[in-house]
Amino acid sequence: MTIKQLSAIFTVLAAITLSGAGCLAEQFSQSIVPTEATTKRDVASTDGLETITPDADTASQVTADTPCNEGNRRFWGVGQNGEGFTFCYDVYGLLNGNTRVPIVTQWTGNKAVLYPQDNPDWQHTVTWFQIGNSDPAEEIRRRFMTEDNRAACEVVSNPGAMWNEYVIAGGDLEAQEKCGEFRYGFFIQKFEAPNVLYFVTTGQDTFMLTQSWLQTLEKVEGGAPNTDLSPTNSTSGGLAWHNDGEFGLAFSYPAMWGPLVVREELGCYQRIASFTGAGDQETVFLVEGSTEECEPAGRGGYFGDVTNTLKTWDDISAWCHAHDSCETFQNASGIQIAHAYTKSLDSWGNKLSDVDEYAFVVGNDRTAIVSNERLVQNGLGRQQDAMRVLVDTISLRPFGP
Repeated sequence: MTIKQLSAIFTVLAAITLSGAGCLAEQFSQSIVPTEATTKRDVASTDGLETITPDADTASQVTADTPCNEGNRRFWGVGQNGEGFTFCYDVYGLLNGNTRVPIVTQWTGNKAVLYPQDNPDWQHTVTWFQIGNSDPAEEIRRRFMTEDNRAACEVVSNPGAMWNEYVIAGGDLEAQEKCGEFRYGFFIQKFEAPNVLYFVTTGQDTFMLTQSWLQTLEKVEGGAPNTDLSPTNSTSGGLAWHNDGEFGLAFSYPAMWGPLVVREELGCYQRIASFTGAGDQETVFLVEGSTEECEPAGRGGYFGDVTNTLKTWDDISAWCHAHDSCETFQNASGIQIAHAYTKSLDSWGNKLSDVDEYAFVVGNDRTAIVSNERLVQNGLGRQQDAMRVLVDTISLRPFGP
């Protein structure tokens, strides 16, 4: 790609963003002149640009109590596994250019949300994803773009003094609309933690300076969990957090689903999670399989029974590729997940459409599956965004309190 072509893309992105997605001046303008220290790093070419190759991964040594600069507060987004991220932000922002308003923060497992008080639609967000040693641009194409997105759009990189930055861009306004849900925002890969990508969005970015708080963004390993999310089924930002030890899993789910019921499924020693939906119908959405081969006694079959035949990642991969479409990705905790999609399904006499299933390995010879099949069957819809948030926030934990 030529510099002239890049310039055209940036111009298009600016027009798109200014018309409804927040000002691009902060989103993709990290035009910091590299310092002497920066230019000493190795560089690799990406689409005609020199992208700085990050150093070996290092986690932050800060704690939840490490002070920020005066007038700033520390955001501590660390889960039960001790992993996450932190940054400092100004406790006040400017509304309409001159009115000081408190900044509200929320955390939904792997996503921070910041907005001026009483204006929740003016959100800045940052979501973190572990990518291991994968190439960031390739990982973005694989995890955050569909086949149609990749046909119309490309990942464009922009190196800076503190991080490499990436956007998903089309060549014109029409193509930009085909770039998928991650087209409004940008990804950053900080040099000190290259195995993590942060996806950042800005709504009305006039209320606080994005660049200032992103400069303090750090990866955390072995940190104390955020106590706001420790209680079983605690609620944060429209999501609830399940972490009671009955599963070997912790995860976020929509608070509007209400309290979860976790129990052993009859006949197969499966652990299932469900909530009571419309008409007092039990809506099962997550099943953790047994290590035992079994037959469902005293009940009919259901989607969770597949976990008794899926024992390894190879089993999951073969199962996934037998569906209408299949994608694999790592969630924020680094768990490898296979997403199988079925356009039309005949499920034990029920005609269903738009069924999403996510399968992953929990432990030796044990797998789990998250599915919207019962949501669709019970008239609650596909709930694609809610399911993806749930899957992205799953982390493995020991059984017990």
